[in-house]
Amino acid sequence: MARRTQDFILYQRAKKQRKAQKRKPIYYCQYRLADGTLSNPFSTGCTSRTEAYQYVQKLIDDGKIQCGSDSMFRTYAASFYNADSTWVMDKKSLGTENKPCIGEIQIKKYQGFVHNYINKYISNKLVSSFTPSDIKEFRQKLLENEKLSRKTINDIMSCLRIMFTSALDDGLISRNPFRGIKPLITEPKPRDAFSIDEVKQIVDYFSNNELIKTFIIIAACTGMRLAEINSLRKSNIKNTYIDLQDQYRGGKLLPLKTREARKIPICSELRTKLISIIPDGKEFVFDSLSDNRASNLLRDMLNKTMSEKRNEHGYCFHSLRHFANTYFLSQGIAPIKVACVLGHSTGVSSMQERYTNFTENDFTEFYEVQSELYRILIT
Repeated sequence: MARRTQDFILYQRAKKQRKAQKRKPIYYCQYRLADGTLSNPFSTGCTSRTEAYQYVQKLIDDGKIQCGSDSMFRTYAASFYNADSTWVMDKKSLGTENKPCIGEIQIKKYQGFVHNYINKYISNKLVSSFTPSDIKEFRQKLLENEKLSRKTINDIMSCLRIMFTSALDDGLISRNPFRGIKPLITEPKPRDAFSIDEVKQIVDYFSNNELIKTFIIIAACTGMRLAEINSLRKSNIKNTYIDLQDQYRGGKLLPLKTREARKIPICSELRTKLISIIPDGKEFVFDSLSDNRASNLLRDMLNKTMSEKRNEHGYCFHSLRHFANTYFLSQGIAPIKVACVLGHSTGVSSMQERYTNFTENDFTEFYEVQSELYRILIT
């Protein structure tokens, strides 16, 4: 006879179904969903009730199954974003090696949100007990207690929304508490482009630090992101272009932000300069620089020499990318080509596909513009 054990039941098959079996009968399990109904039965693979109980309890503790009526949110959240979790594995399987649907950085970001904020405020509630008011109260605590930006709070809420959407899909809850919850309105901080005189001032400031100076020039002349420049290796540098495949963050190579590899034209002067600074016996161009070294030094320089402008315009390392975008457009290069070279994440997929097979004739206008810009910056 089936017997309820906490929020799940264990039972053996009926005697008629077991008659032909010579081995000991195996215990099956069904656990209760949020609406009180039982899940589909599954085999525990155990012939002992005690072993079956321990097996199912471990599945619950590890977050592999969630009993809707009694499951605490901390149990549900504990392994949701683990590398081997159902959600993460499925998300990874949707993409390809060259275009993953989620990257390691995003996974770690979500794990951090769960550990630092979600567990702190809402882990001791039942999964099935959440209401929209609970979600709003959680967001209010983030606003009042954590001193986070509104964008970061929206990111945390998106992380939480994914978990509740998954719980609804799996039948663990009957209604999603995020219904009617809209993101906070944000006012983006200004992040203007440097003027050409300001870029020249930056390059001059680092005249005695050839690595950082070159790092700055590459950013200004190509529009590459910080982590993309960090990833540069001998194998990426071709005769007339950089074959950009990945970015370097957190001590390892990761997929690009857009998940799309791209080819960036470089004039002969830039190529010669890059090749000349590669340390002997090393593969990475900027092997001796830590991930954020160039960004941190630039920030310090801006604070010392143009602090008012930095605050007013939101100047940072990324402003070099904005400068490159603005400069290329001002020199008459077609916007769609600029977007392709800079790797903008939206609106350029057709152009990116068109120029997958890069030839130097596709972007001849860049070489002359880069060469002249390089000359201006170093003189």
